[in-house]
Amino acid sequence: MGQCGGAIDRIDQHGRVTKAFIKLDNNVNALAAHNDRLYTLVYQDKNSSKVFVHNLNNRQLIKSWNHPYFQKCGQRITLIGDNQLAVGDWRSKQIIIYSLTGDVIRKVPCPPSLTMAGGVCMSSCGDDCAVISDYGAGKVVRMSLKDGSLLWSSDRFTNPGGIVHHPAGYVLVVSKYVDNTTIYVLNEKDGWYCNIAVVSRSFSYPDGCDASIISYS
Repeated sequence: MGQCGGAIDRIDQHGRVTKAFIKLDNNVNALAAHNDRLYTLVYQDKNSSKVFVHNLNNRQLIKSWNHPYFQKCGQRITLIGDNQLAVGDWRSKQIIIYSLTGDVIRKVPCPPSLTMAGGVCMSSCGDDCAVISDYGAGKVVRMSLKDGSLLWSSDRFTNPGGIVHHPAGYVLVVSKYVDNTTIYVLNEKDGWYCNIAVVSRSFSYPDGCDASIISYS
């Protein structure tokens, strides 16, 4: 779990918390874990951020590289298959696909219906696709990570935030309205609404910010 102060806390399967498991110098914007590696997107200044790669066993820094920064909140780093990392470059309305060592493989334009005006969150949805929630546009889309083509779009949400793909074939989306926070369940193939998983009045999140939802693996 990333923190604004640069600390990353680790929570094990028993709920035990290791505070500041990894400590970085600036705010943690997003993170993703794969095998024994942790990939973290960290704010640097108003024009740039940086991707850090740490070994989860010994906490050692393995590699880092620069990435464009965007001031809005939102989860924007996700693994694709076993050997690629997708990182959102929302200022340029694109997703940059990196190798796990930081080499740029390709840049994929996002669908023009996305405004990128508020918090934007992303999750992989199969090896060659991603699902994106756009808080400002009130939309959730599924797009190809090969050419950026739009596969489906849904605008039934109020203030969509955190998003994650479930391996059973669903997309879970956090949506906020007034003081209610709802998790919607969509069919990954067509974006068709399946169910409301959770409705809660016990928490909310700031306008334009990410209500994060845990990833499945």
